[in-house]
Amino acid sequence: LPIEVRTSPSPDTEPPVVTITSPATGSVLAGQAMVRANATDNIGVVGVQFLVGGQNLGLEDTAPPYEVLWDTLAVPDGPHTLSARARDARGNTGVARDVSVTVRNAPSPPTNLAATARSAAEIDLAWTNTATNATGIRVQRSVAFAGPFVTVPGADNLPPTTTTFRDVGLQPSTAYWYRVIA
Repeated sequence: LPIEVRTSPSPDTEPPVVTITSPATGSVLAGQAMVRANATDNIGVVGVQFLVGGQNLGLEDTAPPYEVLWDTLAVPDGPHTLSARARDARGNTGVARDVSVTVRNAPSPPTNLAATARSAAEIDLAWTNTATNATGIRVQRSVAFAGPFVTVPGADNLPPTTTTFRDVGLQPSTAYWYRVIA
C-alpha cells in the first residue's frame, strides 16, 4: 500500500541582516543627510526602519535601496546614535550595529541689518533674528568696507534673541560698516 507523507516547511526563524552603510561612524553632519543601509534575509526583507536615538526616523522603507533623508536641524547639535531595524515577512527582525555621528549645524545669520544714526557719536542697529541653534550674538564693525572687522565693546556675547544694539563712542563724520554674527 502506498502511503502519502508530507513534510511541513520549517518555520522561518532567521532574522534579516542589516548594516548601515552611510554615514560612517564618527561623521560630522549638518543640514540634510542621507542615511543608507543594506539588508538581506534568507526569505526576503519587507522593510527597514531607521532610528536616531532610538526614535523612528521617518516611515519604514519597504524597497531597496533602503535610505531616508534626515533633517539634522530637527535634533540638537552634538552626538547622536543612528540604527536600523530590518524585518522579514515572518516578523523576524535584525538590528544594525549603531553608528555614532555628531550633528553640527551652524546657526543661520541674522538678516535685514539696518543702522540709524542717533547722534554724531551713536548708531542704533536693528536686525531680524533668524538664527537657529545660536548660543549668542556678536556685533562687529569696521571703518573699511572689506574690514578688518573688530567686535564692538559690549557686543561680544549678546543673548541669542537680541535684535537691537546701540554702538556708542564713535568718531563723528566717520563711515562705519557693521556685521552681526550668530
